[in-house]
Amino acid sequence: MDAYVVAVARATLLILSAAAGLAATVLAPTAAAGTASRYAAALQCPSHFTSRHEPVLLVHGTGLTAAESWSWNYAKALPARGYDVCTVQLPGYAMGDIQTSAAYVRYAVERIAVESGRNVDVITHSQGGMEARWAVK
Repeated sequence: MDAYVVAVARATLLILSAAAGLAATVLAPTAAAGTASRYAAALQCPSHFTSRHEPVLLVHGTGLTAAESWSWNYAKALPARGYDVCTVQLPGYAMGDIQTSAAYVRYAVERIAVESGRNVDVITHSQGGMEARWAVK
């Protein structure tokens, strides 16, 4: 199953691995302090990145929370296999403006990349895929 999980993580949005190389400062000039703190509060990661694997960001779909989408599956399975896993809680159950949700995803990818020093693999569900693709526009 490990090979399958890795393949899904890498195939889901491979383009975000390249985008993760962006410096965190890319977002900083456009984000007001209050916005940046909301982005930070929405991101849940381990306190330290220690895995030999690239970190994984889980992006939930419309009408759900990150916990509803991931707590019973990948959020349990991946750490058990040695992956550092982060989730991002999109505002309003991801039912608002996709540009707003995409900004949360972009912040999450950039922050994880900076803190881990690695590329970021992204796994999405439903509309989470669209938000992740929009984040790299």
